Amino acid sequence: MKNLKLIISITILSIFFNLLSFNDTKAADPPRIKEIRAEYTKWQKVIKNKLKKADVLYMYYDEELYRNDEENDIDIESNYKKYQIWLKNQIVDETKIEYEQFDKFRIITDDKLGTYINQFTTSLSGDWSIVTDYYYDKNDKLIFIYWNATTTYSETGLSTTERRLYFDENGKLIRRLEKTFDPRTKKKVNSFQEFNEVEYKIDLKEMDFYPHWKNTDE
Repeated sequence: MKNLKLIISITILSIFFNLLSFNDTKAADPPRIKEIRAEYTKWQKVIKNKLKKADVLYMYYDEELYRNDEENDIDIESNYKKYQIWLKNQIVDETKIEYEQFDKFRIITDDKLGTYINQFTTSLSGDWSIVTDYYYDKNDKLIFIYWNATTTYSETGLSTTERRLYFDENGKLIRRLEKTFDPRTKKKVNSFQEFNEVEYKIDLKEMDFYPHWKNTDE
């Protein structure tokens, strides 16, 4: 639990300080990159005003069911949704469900900008956490992702990997930036934990959380 609190605190500070440099737009940047950064800037005021009242979803992985299927050689990857337990605006009853990882989603909609999703993922051990911010336009198409993962598995005992993904009007990835650093010193470090690529869907309605958010899940 001590590790978890440290990781959460470091993650929040790391995101804050690194996003301060987001609007360092260079003259040579393509128009689409400048457009996305302008939309990002508009979103920040909306997020500040609406985040406390955002829709909230929790998703837990049923660890017991997962282990049972794994022991019986059932294809985990293609059946991953069966291990998900979704709750809206409430947390799980820990006396009934065994889990090792959970996700918290906060969702904001804006008539002029589109939809913003903040996803916080962590292990109960507190060894790592991931924050993913998704920005969708008014047509429910993905335009930008800010991804931040913090782990205790690094050469300095703590490291943050930051990724920024930019998409064109057709949903094509046009820029991907990544750096790994010690969030306490901002110096480049090597992380011993490999993270998967950022997961996303170009169409908002294809995101796993969507039917649970809109209450259209079967």
